[in-house]
Amino acid sequence: MVPSVDVPVDLIQYIGFFWEIRGFVGDPESPMTPRHIAEWSSHTYNTLQKFERDFMFSMDRAFRHERAEVVEFHTNRKQIDLSDKDRK
Repeated sequence: MVPSVDVPVDLIQYIGFFWEIRGFVGDPESPMTPRHIAEWSSHTYNTLQKFERDFMFSMDRAFRHERAEVVEFHTNRKQIDLSDKDRK
């Protein structure tokens, strides 16, 4: 079960920034680097202060850590039968 998270309204923009920057990283296993943030900044004309960049790196570490657990869970879970056997 995924816990619900209440994100304060003034922090929602950072979630969007995070996913935009992750798009520059490519491989989900690869860590976000200052180069990715610089590329994103030059593309979007957004500039992040140091504490905001640190926040992006913290979100990235959490994302990659949890992603590994999600991949492991789905690798080991029972396959779902997607056939339409009950359809007439």
